Amino acid sequence: MAHMEKRSKETTPWDEELSKQPGWEGLKIWWLISREETGTSGIAMNVVEFPPQRAHEVHRHQNAPELVYIEEGCGLLTHDGPPVRIEAGEVAIHPAGEWHGFYNDTDAVAKMVTVWPGIDRYGDLRYEALPDWKKTLEEYTRA
Repeated sequence: MAHMEKRSKETTPWDEELSKQPGWEGLKIWWLISREETGTSGIAMNVVEFPPQRAHEVHRHQNAPELVYIEEGCGLLTHDGPPVRIEAGEVAIHPAGEWHGFYNDTDAVAKMVTVWPGIDRYGDLRYEALPDWKKTLEEYTRA
């Protein structure tokens, strides 16, 4: 019989190696729910802390939409059009296949909860980074 499991940033190590990768620099990511972590199928979830003036690369994934909830702080959602401000308490949905990312353009930490329904693990997304995403972000934020 399955049992309830409680997970948190305090009981789960953050992914230090990923925070060193291009497009993920300086972000603190905790992988809280996936088949590997909990045995749960059909959903994956992480929690991310964005230091001030940090961005996650513009990317897309074909196999699942992405739901982002801002727990604390605010920033800019980047996508196929001009950036959209998102603030604490708001949620946004990026459809599968849409280019998107996040830029904390403030001087405070932003905290985000990210959920991908319909997959068992993050690796199932078919993740693809946008080439020259930093140039695209600079163009978006200049306007």
